[in-house]
Order: sequence, then C-alpha cells, then structure tokens
Amino acid sequence: MKIRIALGSAILLGLKDGKLDEKPSTVHLLLTDERRCSHDCSFCAQARNSNADSDLLSRVTWPEFGLNQIIDSMKDAKRICLQVVDAERTKDMVLEVLRKLKIISLPISVSLRTFDKGYVDDLFKVGANRVCIALDAACPSLYSIMKGGSFDHCMNLLLLLANRYPGKISTHLIIGLGETEADVIAVMRRLHKAGITVALFAFTPIKGTALCASPKPDHTYFRRIQLARWLIWNDEDNIVIDDESVVFDIDKETVRKHIADIVQTSGCDGCNRPFYNESPRERPYNYASLPDKKTLDEETEDLLGSI
Repeated sequence: MKIRIALGSAILLGLKDGKLDEKPSTVHLLLTDERRCSHDCSFCAQARNSNADSDLLSRVTWPEFGLNQIIDSMKDAKRICLQVVDAERTKDMVLEVLRKLKIISLPISVSLRTFDKGYVDDLFKVGANRVCIALDAACPSLYSIMKGGSFDHCMNLLLLLANRYPGKISTHLIIGLGETEADVIAVMRRLHKAGITVALFAFTPIKGTALCASPKPDHTYFRRIQLARWLIWNDEDNIVIDDESVVFDIDKETVRKHIADIVQTSGCDGCNRPFYNESPRERPYNYASLPDKKTLDEETEDLLGSI
C-alpha cells in the first residue's frame, strides 16, 4: 500500500535527503485514493474543483512511499498524525492503515471529515488515540461558504464525541477566512468547555485553489487569537466583547511571562507542525520551538501594542 508523507517527516525519517530548519515532532501521513476530494473547501489544494498540485496539502509537499517502508523507518518517531482526504471513499483504507501502524506502538491521531459517529468508534477500536474533525471556519455562515454543509451539524458531532471520548477529540480553526475575533473567541469558549482541543492555523493561499488570491492574515491579528486561546485554555478568560469589539483585560506582565506558550504551535500534545503556513524565510504564525529572547521580546511588544 502506498501512502503520502509530509516532506519534513520524510526527511526526518531518512526517506528523503534535505535540511530541516526545524525538526517535526510528529510524523504526518496523508491518505488519499489519488482522486480529488468529493468536498470542495475553498482553501484546500485537494478540493474537488482545485487546480493545485495534487501532492500538496496547505503549502506542504507530500511524496509517496510504501507504508511498510515508512513503518520500518520510524525508529525515532514519537507520534503519528494520519490526515485523510475524503473519508467516505477511504473508510476501509484508513482502518487498514491504522491496524498496520499499531505494531509501532506510537500514539496515532486521525484527522478527517466525517459525520459518522459509528465510524469514529471504529477508528478508536482499531488504534487511534485521538480523532480530529476540523471545523476550520469559526462561524456557521463562513462554514457554509468555505466548506459547504452545516457548521451546527459538525459542532454537534464534536460535542457528542467529546462526551463519549473525553480528552481525545480535536478540531482545527483556520484564522483569516473572514471571521471576526468575536466569532473565534465564542467558538473557542464552547470547544474548551466541552474538553475539545483546538489547533490554530493561519489561512494560506495556495495557487490553484478558490482562495488563491486572498491575503494571509495579519500577524498581530493572529497573535491576538493565540492570546485568546491561551487565556481560555488556562481558565484566565479575561476577555470582554462589546458589539464585536474585543478587549483583553490582562496585565502586561502576564503576557511577558507566557509569551512563549502563546506563540508556539497549538493543538495535539507534542505536535509542532513547522512551516505549515509559511516558508522558513518568513515570520512564523506558529513557532515550532522556543524562540530566542530577541524574537520573544519582539513578539511581546507587538502583542502588547495591540491590546
């Protein structure tokens, strides 16, 4: 069986030659049946009507290898994230891959779009230790425009699964699709209350997608969302929303003390996703490792200047 692997993960495992500016802490795999997805998310390179390169997901290239070759190379791996294109068409393939990956005895996250709670039960039964169903868009109207379908349907499934599998359900939010800060904060509060882990991504325009000409989000705006997430997940939610205006009632020393945690990658434990949303030559949205003091000072002043 062939499967795709993120280029950075392939270099980490010695499957590809190359230099890593940051080592990925998670081996990211991509399962597809080699056709475009039947869904048509506006931001996705794999979307039904996308003309992007078929080996892309976000800005990452995913070369193909045999699954056994990948398994044999995972001596130094710590965890695995299996990302699935079109879960309806690949249901049996996903379960087969999970059964084979179980022999490595590593924690495995599965990220996919499904509305079948029985299938999620099957994923946990055969070896997944965490399942992610991405909201991506932070409000119902945006979800309908960007992804098609129902935000409420997806949210209700996440809430049901979080109750059934406490601490094992995740979702993604893509920042910069047109949401407001109030939208993001409201949905993060709801997700946190249910015990659902949230990973923040920055919108990345990809050539060939419907949103290829749309701008990336402003870094300062993204930092404010990261700050909101940190406050909510640390039960220090001192955020006031008045008619869509967002005010952070937080002292500057708290920001200075926790800036490293605020700006580093959020999501599943131990996942750093280096350069998923930007090249190594650009200012990161999510820092994959602890930044140096000069960078932290710059990020602190930028964030403090916005609150």
